[in-house]
Amino acid sequence: MTIEELYREMAQEMGPQPWLKPGTPWAETPVEIMLGAILVQNTNWRNVEPSLLNLKRVTGFDPAKLRQLTPTTITPLIKSSGFYNRKGPAILDLANWLGQADDDLSRLKQRAGASLRQDLMAITGIGNETADYILMYTLDHGTFMVDTYARRLFG
Repeated sequence: MTIEELYREMAQEMGPQPWLKPGTPWAETPVEIMLGAILVQNTNWRNVEPSLLNLKRVTGFDPAKLRQLTPTTITPLIKSSGFYNRKGPAILDLANWLGQADDDLSRLKQRAGASLRQDLMAITGIGNETADYILMYTLDHGTFMVDTYARRLFG
């Protein structure tokens, strides 16, 4: 069975699985989803929620307001997520990357997935899984995410 056949069979059996679509209580905006993807690395969601609430309070998840933060000002906001010395710069670099596209996600969505992935992977702190997650859940580029769950499934 190919991955595509597996996907189609699972989709037929399980129906739509809108886990992280913007508008759900845990993912109000695409930028929040992107930030959550960075913040959840090497921690659990319980530690990420306070960080997201802090970022929302200070920036409203507006990339322009995120760009006004510095490594010093972002650290206390995301400290609960751990690894803040790596995650803070990744968030700031992601905000700068979004700014290069005038914070226009529809413009980014029109680009080729491989090009977007390359850009995301160039951001220190964004690896394969996080880049694929952002591509899939915020930029509408379907991709197969090789994560722990996929490894278990195919193991």
